[in-house]
Amino acid sequence: MTKNKLRAIARDKADIRKGAEKFFELFKKVQNEPREIVVHDGSEPRPPDDELTKAFMRIPTPVPKRKKKTPENQVVRDCLKLLHMQGIFAWRNNTGAVSIGTRFVRYGHTGSSDIIGLMPCGQFLAVECKAPGGKQSSVQKIFQQKIEANGGRYLLVDSASKLQELL
Repeated sequence: MTKNKLRAIARDKADIRKGAEKFFELFKKVQNEPREIVVHDGSEPRPPDDELTKAFMRIPTPVPKRKKKTPENQVVRDCLKLLHMQGIFAWRNNTGAVSIGTRFVRYGHTGSSDIIGLMPCGQFLAVECKAPGGKQSSVQKIFQQKIEANGGRYLLVDSASKLQELL
């Protein structure tokens, strides 16, 4: 597909999403009002039949997205700022996968830490950032073992203050 076609598809999806959001906003307003539906089909207005009323009552209420108290992304940003202020050479290490047409492409090393860098003494540094209460996956534990077995420093933190303590 060309870039223009992909952009058109993205615009269509965005338009559909906006339309759905408007519908649910109106639905929220109407939901608390008395349920008096009137059918206007060109003839004289009449109350709906039971089937239409039941269908209207079955329209789902949208579930609001839950926001994390301290998103992991914010912890990563704060840790990067702290490392930069202390003169430690470090960068964000992205990993993941993406589907491009029929191809599936992975990038980054599976289980690698969120931040990678070098300590001033030349020691390898890997910082895994978690939201408070977050836990390492088994792949991340294996990555930690490999780093520590080769003389690197692996830190698991849930805030920038915890990182400062460990440094």
